[in-house]
Amino acid sequence: MQMYRSEVVYHPLHVKEDVNFQSPESIASFFRKNIIGPIEKMACIFLNTRNSEIETMYFHEHASGTVSQCAVYPRKILECAILNQASRLVICHNHPSGNLTPSPADDLITQRIKDAAKFIDIELLDHLIITENAYFSYQENYRL
Repeated sequence: MQMYRSEVVYHPLHVKEDVNFQSPESIASFFRKNIIGPIEKMACIFLNTRNSEIETMYFHEHASGTVSQCAVYPRKILECAILNQASRLVICHNHPSGNLTPSPADDLITQRIKDAAKFIDIELLDHLIITENAYFSYQENYRL
């Protein structure tokens, strides 16, 4: 029997440009450059109370990411938020298929992160699903 090893990798991204994270469109545009590809990836922006970026991190499964899922753990996202002293966060992931419709798994992880974050006084501002040419915002579609 052959065994496969997988690990989840967390990469901080230090933004060197002046990025406006005030709208879902601007966030989607920023991430489109960094996470669009054949493997599903997730990213988070950790913000302070004035919606200024503290840190941006990428969460993806190293060496075994798939076209339809990404291993992301709410606990790890919130650990990063606490360590960065964030008051708010935005999560974003790509759909390599090009389909913007949130899956039941997308809805579940959004609700789990929102509930856990609220418990520790961190606000989930939005969850974006992006493709090469478009985005879906949970906030804009009243699903958050």
